[in-house]
Amino acid sequence: MRAGRVEEFALGSISHVGAGQFYVSRLPEGLLAMWHRCTHLGCTVPWVAAEARFNCPCHGSIFNTKGEVLAGPAPRPLDLLRVEIVEGEVWVDTTRAITRVGFDPSQVTTV
Repeated sequence: MRAGRVEEFALGSISHVGAGQFYVSRLPEGLLAMWHRCTHLGCTVPWVAAEARFNCPCHGSIFNTKGEVLAGPAPRPLDLLRVEIVEGEVWVDTTRAITRVGFDPSQVTTV
């Protein structure tokens, strides 16, 4: 799924792509796409810009801009989606979520 052009994602921004049910986080290292479902029970997790974090409304899990768990009961970080940049366009593979146990810089797609 096309998420947009690289320049549409400002450094430090979190952009929700509703049609794909994911967020794009623009980190200093590059782009990270995360499924918008909590890893606890699958609730949709909104980004709360005023608090600079994702807050799950169902059971209180909190995630940072890299999808890492700051407060449970979520057992692991938000799932990732593979990102590819083709001619300045950001493409996200929404067919398969990638589970992880933590954040690693290799998960980021450089721009």
